[in-house]
Amino acid sequence: NISVYPSPAKNAASLSLDLVQNENVTITVLNTVGAVVYSESLNNLSAGNHVVDFNAENWASGIYNINITTTNGTTNRKLVIAK
Repeated sequence: NISVYPSPAKNAASLSLDLVQNENVTITVLNTVGAVVYSESLNNLSAGNHVVDFNAENWASGIYNINITTTNGTTNRKLVIAK
């Protein structure tokens, strides 16, 4: 289970991940033109719930694509930034 909140957000947002097993997780946030505005690799996260906070203070208003990659594949979520 993966959720992004709040959306729309202003200066900060959070990504909640619920892992069923230990995983290596890569999170990449892309803006509307496909440029990476945030990327983080989280190695050997334990099973359970994890929250990753984004500082979006310097991000422009718009729709951002969040790609969450694990050994099970890639999941996509959208985040709206409204300043």
